[in-house]
Amino acid sequence: MENEVMVKEQTMLDYAGEMETEKAMYCSFVADTPEKKMQLVNAMNNPDFNVSDCINQVILLRDVFVQTVMCHNEETGEENPAPRVVLIDKDGKAYHAVSVGIFSSLKNILFAFGQPSEWDAPIPVKIEQIQRGKNRMYTLKVVRK
Repeated sequence: MENEVMVKEQTMLDYAGEMETEKAMYCSFVADTPEKKMQLVNAMNNPDFNVSDCINQVILLRDVFVQTVMCHNEETGEENPAPRVVLIDKDGKAYHAVSVGIFSSLKNILFAFGQPSEWDAPIPVKIEQIQRGKNRMYTLKVVRK
């Protein structure tokens, strides 16, 4: 019997269904060269910007990386899964947030526009912060260039 590597093509919706597991990840970035692999690892480990520092900024979204992280709830003491999202723009700059709002916006964008590999051009999105009662929430708004 031969040892073969099975590649599973995954969509953002597949990830959303698996998000409760700590090992769930989704990545649209195709890292098929050593240079691109290095770029991906750096985007995952050391993003260029925090989303919180980029409120009202428009970026040209090209790719996304999402992974589940565990967040400690100060009030209950529980560990809860949350989406850590890295947005990658057309120039390879990475923007990171642990945010259900960004994740929800991204799911809607991918539902409407399809997977990033299907896009003819990067999608201009504006990073916004909205207030919901006492809570602040980040979101993405698709805008014209």
